[in-house]
Amino acid sequence: MKRGKFIVLEGGDGAGKGTLVNYLKKVLPPGKFIYTREPGGTPVGEKIRDLLLSEEMTPATELGLHFAYRFELFEKVILPAINSGVHVIDERHVASTYAYQIGGRERRDLLPLFRSNERACAKYATPDLYVYLDLDPREGERRLKAKGFALDRFELAGLAFHQRVRKAYHQYFRKQRHVVVDAAMGVEVLCKEMERIIRAETK
Repeated sequence: MKRGKFIVLEGGDGAGKGTLVNYLKKVLPPGKFIYTREPGGTPVGEKIRDLLLSEEMTPATELGLHFAYRFELFEKVILPAINSGVHVIDERHVASTYAYQIGGRERRDLLPLFRSNERACAKYATPDLYVYLDLDPREGERRLKAKGFALDRFELAGLAFHQRVRKAYHQYFRKQRHVVVDAAMGVEVLCKEMERIIRAETK
């Protein structure tokens, strides 16, 4: 049986990941794709998500919790899917932890901890492709405010934080197979471009 693809959708807050996933669910063949998110994706992961988005904690604790739910997600969702030939589209993965906890929090001293956990994740699977939605953090902030929803503590971290996150994403992707997509383009064009990329990767 042909192995399913593990595709990760990345981007800063407000880049449109959720909108694109909702679109892909409508246009891609049902049964051939599953969709998950980080943090979250399993009952344990969703509980950890609630903690991460609402409770203040040290960057080291943030980093550790991100990898904790990831192992659960690999064993219960990602590996069973790709081993059965189903493609996985995951909102966020290891790149987000580097961008937010190392870059955004300015904690390069945590790199050894990050790298050891990154290697542990790689023993399960590594993304076949990262799709990075690149967006000026000022536009991301504007979009989030326009939605009118309550913002989590990462979304409220401020412009300088999100500028560092964007810079860290670009640093991380220098050594990863990835596609950069301009998330500032119109939503219809963006959706069609995302569909094209996913179909090409999974044909």
